[in-house]
Amino acid sequence: MKKLYKLCYPLLAVTILAGCSNGMANTASDGSYISEDSAKTTAYNHANVNEKDVASIQLTKDKENGKDVYSIEFYTKDKKYDYDIDRSTGEILKNESENLTSAMNNEKNTDSKKNNTSTTVNTTSNSNNKTTASNTPSNNTNKSSSSNKTPASSSITKEKAKSIAFAHAKVSESNVKGLKIENDWEHGQEAYSVSFYAGNYEYEYDIAKSNGTILKADKDYEKDNNSSNSNSMISKDKAMSIALAKVSGATSSNIYIELEKDDGRYTYEGEINFNNKEYEFEIDAYTGNILKWEVDSFD
Repeated sequence: MKKLYKLCYPLLAVTILAGCSNGMANTASDGSYISEDSAKTTAYNHANVNEKDVASIQLTKDKENGKDVYSIEFYTKDKKYDYDIDRSTGEILKNESENLTSAMNNEKNTDSKKNNTSTTVNTTSNSNNKTTASNTPSNNTNKSSSSNKTPASSSITKEKAKSIAFAHAKVSESNVKGLKIENDWEHGQEAYSVSFYAGNYEYEYDIAKSNGTILKADKDYEKDNNSSNSNSMISKDKAMSIALAKVSGATSSNIYIELEKDDGRYTYEGEINFNNKEYEFEIDAYTGNILKWEVDSFD
């Protein structure tokens, strides 16, 4: 019996060491960041939401307070959720939720609005074009009906939303830096989220897609910590070319880049995915110097 124990102990020790080494190998192969799926699962679990109940989700890689994070925004039928999750540890750095109102019922009244507008247009048309109206009344009715459909069902464009924001901020486009226009959902309706910098101020707007109403307008003073003159900021295309020049063979289809402002300093931040490698970078928006360059390999 003692001989049997003596044989078992070495075998048990070998098994434990093998398990530990496998665990260490797996950790190393996973890289320094948690996966996007893991980040999503963390957010769903914290929100007590089943993935099948998620109507839409947007996940982006971002930087908050000097930390690399996954910014996750998703919707269920009655709520909007926002999360920032540390890419290194999986820790939830920010979580917000907002109840959505059951808006967007305008389409139910479309037919009645069309009929009222159509009657008005036809009356005007008959007074100005008597011959046409008497000869082809059915054509006039059809034309009026089709012309009314567009305003009832269409929304403003991103260009229009941009113009509304610039006009409210009293700035010209030539003085604007770092313009971003994104689709969003605010105050129970579809909206454009418009943000930009002009002078020493950062502007943020939420503009209703349906009619161009300004739902939110923020203006914050931002001290410019960049040493160069603010008018000498390099363009987004120039920053993109600087980054791509370091990855032979990569093109504009392989790069994601955005202008960011962190602690009052403008930088272009982004990543290049090419040949099973991910390159993360930060470029000074004034000098073009590369402030950060990291490379991760995919298995």
